[in-house]
Amino acid sequence: MITFLAGFLQNRLSENYPVSGSFGIEGKEVGYKLDRVSYGNNDYKFYITTEINGINGKLNWRELNSDKWYSSDLNDSANIIIGSIPHQQPLIRIEYLIRLMYNNKEYTILPDNKTVTITFLGQVPASINFYFFFTLFGGILLAVRTGLEYFNMPGKLKTLNIFTLIFFTVNAFAFQPLRRTYELGMVGKGAVPIDEIFRLSYVLLFITWVAATVLIFNTKKNRIWALIAAVITLLIFEV
Repeated sequence: MITFLAGFLQNRLSENYPVSGSFGIEGKEVGYKLDRVSYGNNDYKFYITTEINGINGKLNWRELNSDKWYSSDLNDSANIIIGSIPHQQPLIRIEYLIRLMYNNKEYTILPDNKTVTITFLGQVPASINFYFFFTLFGGILLAVRTGLEYFNMPGKLKTLNIFTLIFFTVNAFAFQPLRRTYELGMVGKGAVPIDEIFRLSYVLLFITWVAATVLIFNTKKNRIWALIAAVITLLIFEV
């Protein structure tokens, strides 16, 4: 339960969590979900659902901090408005603004003409994503379980600690860098800079459990270190 709640909160608080919601036009609902990350080699497409026939609008987009805006028309088809932004190279950030028109009135999806920023990334194979999240959430689950050994006598503290360290080691130095290499579109294109391929949070999880392992195996009152490491793990994951 603790791991599930941590994952849920981390997902909702992430800067990459989609912008979604609904608003009314003349008493009818308009719903939207706008992504902040686009993976793969295809154009990014978004869908807006409406209860009104005959809505049209405009999509305006530009590369972040550029002065040049691009524009395309949006048309209602069977109460669904579909818009698209051309595919960009990995790490290119695009900001976009959606305006809808109905009965000679203009409505913006977000208040005060706020834009949404989306980052384009390369396609990550499903197998790499699976093992990345398996080692990450498996490590967090084991970290929480190891921390709870503080209340369990005699328990399996050292065994759980070793497995936790293994999971975070594999995640930080195998699947996270491999996943990032695909996101950057750098597979088979030479070496990737270290500051681009390693994420600080995953390395910190590894360091936390290296330190915890040393303390657990070399101190008498070692259970408190497992509990402290588990709390630090959850804090790192949420931040």
